[in-house]
Amino acid sequence: MLDQALDFRDESDALFAVLDTLDDSDWARETQFKHWTPNDIVAHLEMGNYAADLSLRGGDEFANFVRRLNELSASATGRLGATHAWLGGLKNRTC
Repeated sequence: MLDQALDFRDESDALFAVLDTLDDSDWARETQFKHWTPNDIVAHLEMGNYAADLSLRGGDEFANFVRRLNELSASATGRLGATHAWLGGLKNRTC
């Protein structure tokens, strides 16, 4: 398990190094990945990491999170819109 944690840290550091070079207009530029922006991708990763952490804690927190995400998805533009709504306006480097 430690190797996986170290790999995750290394991948996170490498991603940060790339993202750290972006200026404000780069964060809003469409990429080849689903036509998402870097902001969309980072938001998706942030929510995924949060969900993974909740799932490891056990209890009702993860189930409550999934319910809330489903509610947001119904009122937003799909999962990506729900992700941005869940982040409450955080974007780019603040995510």
